[in-house]
Amino acid sequence: MILNQILRELRIHAPFTLAGAATGIAILAVFQGMPDRLSYGTFYILHPLHVFLSALVTASVFKLHKCGRLSGRCFSGKCNFWILFIIGYAGSIGIATISDSLIPYAGEVLLNMPKRGIHIGFIEKWWLVNPLALAGIAVAYFKPTTKFPHFGHVLLSTWASLFHILMSTGQSLNLFSYLVILFFLFLAVWLPCCVSDIVFPLLFIREKNAISWLRADGENFLKTLGIKEGQGILDFGCGGGNYTIPAARVVGKKGKVYAVDKNGNALKKLLEKANAEGLKNIEIINTGGEINLPVEKESMDTVLLFDVLHSYYSNPESRGKILNEVYRVLNNKGRMLLFPKHMESENFIEEIRKEGFSYKGKVLKTLMHNKSYEENYIYIFQKKGIEKELME
Repeated sequence: MILNQILRELRIHAPFTLAGAATGIAILAVFQGMPDRLSYGTFYILHPLHVFLSALVTASVFKLHKCGRLSGRCFSGKCNFWILFIIGYAGSIGIATISDSLIPYAGEVLLNMPKRGIHIGFIEKWWLVNPLALAGIAVAYFKPTTKFPHFGHVLLSTWASLFHILMSTGQSLNLFSYLVILFFLFLAVWLPCCVSDIVFPLLFIREKNAISWLRADGENFLKTLGIKEGQGILDFGCGGGNYTIPAARVVGKKGKVYAVDKNGNALKKLLEKANAEGLKNIEIINTGGEINLPVEKESMDTVLLFDVLHSYYSNPESRGKILNEVYRVLNNKGRMLLFPKHMESENFIEEIRKEGFSYKGKVLKTLMHNKSYEENYIYIFQKKGIEKELME
């Protein structure tokens, strides 16, 4: 649920935001007594930069959730720039103004600071703040990114709020004043920045779930990985069919998908889904824990090993048997697509190479895992038939 995601993000950000507010207090202790004009100039360096990064993150979050990152393409058509612009601009300008100006001003009023005032950047210095918001949106449209700009604009927001307060002091501060400022710095960043980056863009997104994945997103995901009509696909460790069902739709009546798992209940549910969808090109294989597969040699174009290899990681012999079976059923140009969830290192790459596969690289994709969307890497391997025969 989106609400759960919002609450989770607020909880995660609280300690980091408190640490950022503490850096603001340290800066306050050093720069207390700074001339008003210098504080004003510093505010109008930090605030516009905050707006730029906030616009970049807000627009990026919307685009990545709305469209998904599939080799730069949307799950469902192109991302409308004007919708992206409105969300990015309102989310950055509006919420950054609350964060950097209005909440600090509330603290200034509470402390009865003699030079208190509200500095609305997109009006007071419209020629500086607004273009930077537009620049952030433009970057998000062509190359959405969130991690670094989010980290950066949280700190910039803390410091911009601080220098807004510094403009208003005109007096020495006591311990109570420091505690009040710490609270307002925390508040000025924690709620508005999380609202800007997380809550606001998600309000305009229809929540993606297992249904939307099985209906469209899963098919587009597999197509970007090269799955085509008429192919033979083997989904090893298929579970409930997050990838089996979309694969069956992509390969169509001329293709076939083998759904392999040792969990009989999961396979039963998968078969029910397939029947409900009218899919007749799925063959269920219950291994019962055995590795040998009743699939013809060199008959498959692609084998999917998604979130399964880790369960055999403590047993090299079983892992080797799986890779040998994958090698056996793939045709000479066949590929193995690996999603190594829960595996902390890439040591498996060299192990798979030793089994006769060529490593073709990894690609960052938006995929389905445990009924929710996430970004992660898919590793691509190709069969090296002649080379393995020579090795043997």
